[in-house]
Amino acid sequence: MTEAYISCPIPVPTSKIADVADQLGKKGYSPTWWTKGTDYTDTRLREAKIFVLMSTDNSFDYCLDSMTAGCRKELALAKSLNKPLYIAYWKGGKTLNIYPIVMKHLEDGRVLGQSGVYLREADKVINDYSIY
Repeated sequence: MTEAYISCPIPVPTSKIADVADQLGKKGYSPTWWTKGTDYTDTRLREAKIFVLMSTDNSFDYCLDSMTAGCRKELALAKSLNKPLYIAYWKGGKTLNIYPIVMKHLEDGRVLGQSGVYLREADKVINDYSIY
C-alpha cells in the first residue's frame, strides 16, 4: 500500500489527524505520522510516497513563517525529496478534502491549496501522475 505522511502541528487535536488518516485510508493510502510524546525521526516521512500537511487553524492559504517550526522543517524536507505535497482542509469547517499545494506560491513563501483539485485514489497514481 502507498504510504502517506501526515505532518500535523502539535496543537491540532488527535481527532483531526484521525480524520485525515481515515480519508487517506479510503483513498487507498496507508497513513503514517509522528506520534506526540515519542522520539522524533524523519524515517516515516522519507519512506512515504506523498506528504499531507495540516495547519493549526484549518487554513487554506497561509505564510510559511506562521507555521510551527517542526511542520516547516518537514515540508522543506518533503519538498527537497520531490514528494507530491498536499494540504488537508475542511471546507466550510465540515467537509474534509486533500488538495495539492500550489508550488508557485510555495516558492514565494505561501502554502496554498489548489481549488477544485483533490488527491486521487492511490491506485490511480503512477510515478506521481494521476491517471484519469
